[in-house]
Amino acid sequence: SVVMNPGTPQEKKIRAFSDDNVWKKGDLVRIHTAGGGGWGDPLERQPDLVLDDVLDGFVSVESARKSYGVVIDPVTVAIDQRGTAAMRKDLQSSRGPTKMFHRFIYFDTAEEELEWVEKNIPR
Repeated sequence: SVVMNPGTPQEKKIRAFSDDNVWKKGDLVRIHTAGGGGWGDPLERQPDLVLDDVLDGFVSVESARKSYGVVIDPVTVAIDQRGTAAMRKDLQSSRGPTKMFHRFIYFDTAEEELEWVEKNIPR
């Protein structure tokens, strides 16, 4: 959910993925999400940080393997370094390079995305 100026008389719910909002200097935006995408290629996230997310209950052992390519032994809860290297190599070769996107449209470069936004999003 997205709320502008939460807890104030000016509180307003904002439609997800809307481009027609008017903001004033000093407006506050609260965004609650079920999970975050993060930044960058998940296969480049440090395995120790993925393990921390597993230990904190944010990511399952299975999701660590499928999404981040980090193989964790479910009994010892230790990173399998060789398994992780092999899994990441396999995932990278099967999916190819990641691309930037804007609302489900993928771009090769930030410049390409900016050009599309300037052409398609009214200001």
